[in-house]
Amino acid sequence: MKTRFLLVFLLTAILVAMTVSAIDFTVSTPEAFMQGKASVTFKVTNANVANPVTVVFSSLKITGEKAYEKTFTITGNTIIAPASTETFTITPTDSIDYSNFNLGKTYTTTLTVSEQGNLTNKKDVTLSLKKSYCANSVQGSGLLG
Repeated sequence: MKTRFLLVFLLTAILVAMTVSAIDFTVSTPEAFMQGKASVTFKVTNANVANPVTVVFSSLKITGEKAYEKTFTITGNTIIAPASTETFTITPTDSIDYSNFNLGKTYTTTLTVSEQGNLTNKKDVTLSLKKSYCANSVQGSGLLG
């Protein structure tokens, strides 16, 4: 009887240890892409004080006018130590042709940051792109020299 109880107890302990538990993390919203910016950054903070978290990202694409699409890449250390923060950089895969975006309009897409191995533990943030004016002309147009 003691052996059976001990066996059941050990099997239960092993199963509990093997279950995937969600690690609490937060994601900051990146600033908007605007003309003249080569990249933007955002931060992921691991709130868990005992375990690291490995994060994965959704693909990033913003669609402008006339179905113009701009894709972006994300770089940074995807393994985040316990109780720490990592900074990630978002850059376009090549230069952004701002003539395919309307002045003053904001274009957005959703960036999903998920825990690797537990994709239901995820956070969504918005990445935006905006064509804007600077003081004397359309920013980045080269009209002033």
